[in-house]
Amino acid sequence: VCWDYANYEYAYFREYFKDIPCELYYIELAKPPQEATHTWLSYKENNAYYIIESSWFKNRGIHKYDTKQEMIDDYITRFLKSNHIKRSEAKYAVVNYDIPTVYNMLPIDFMDYVWKHCRIVWNNGLL
Repeated sequence: VCWDYANYEYAYFREYFKDIPCELYYIELAKPPQEATHTWLSYKENNAYYIIESSWFKNRGIHKYDTKQEMIDDYITRFLKSNHIKRSEAKYAVVNYDIPTVYNMLPIDFMDYVWKHCRIVWNNGLL
C-alpha cells in the first residue's frame, strides 16, 4: 500500500540520509462511493524537489521539480487525471504528515491517523 512504501522510504531517509530533508504527503479526493487517496515521499537536494514513487505503477520512478509548489501541483494533476475528474470539479486536500509508529494499518486507521497528525498544504473544498 502506498503509505507503507512512503513511510518506509521516510524511515530509510531518516536513517541513511540524515542531512537530506524529506516530507510525507497525502492527497484525498472526495469521490463517491469512497475517497480516493495517495501517499508519497518528497525530498529536497541541490535546490530541487524530488518524489520517489514506488507504489503508483504508472508513475513509478524519481520525479524532479524546481519548486515545492510545482511538485505538489504536478501530483495533484496526476492524481485527479488518474481518477478521471476535472480539477474544477474536484474536492480534494493535500497534507503533509508525521510518520506513524505503527505499520500495516487498515485504510481507515491510516486515514484517521493522517488527519490527526497533519499540516494542510492545499485545500480545494474537501475540508
